[in-house]
Amino acid sequence: MPKGKGPKQDIAGKRYGRLVAISFTHFNEKFDDCWLFRCDCGTEKVMPAAHVKWGRVRSCGCLVAEHIQSLNRQDIPAEDIERLRELGDYYSKRRATSFLIQTHKKKVGRNDPCPCGSGKKYKHCCGRYI
Repeated sequence: MPKGKGPKQDIAGKRYGRLVAISFTHFNEKFDDCWLFRCDCGTEKVMPAAHVKWGRVRSCGCLVAEHIQSLNRQDIPAEDIERLRELGDYYSKRRATSFLIQTHKKKVGRNDPCPCGSGKKYKHCCGRYI
């Protein structure tokens, strides 16, 4: 537990990406010092200071929203759109087939022969470290 009642480091007024530290609020359950940050968009949010200082968090969430809005389907050439649709269909069928194959297989028991073909029991071969 932290020795004092205040934050580990005073970061009030410092800027990290789009966030500016306003004031210390509390320690969370992991004893991280949590601060109130104000984003450039005007939103205020309480977050652990370490996440912001390490660059794990750069905004209140507005950065992701802006990035998503900047992506536009009209930016993709027509021939690529068709290719992406075909790839999507291919991978969805492949995923469904793989799921059906996996769910209809009988599980290998610990004392059954190993499916790798070594002749050993599963527990002494491929299932050894499971």
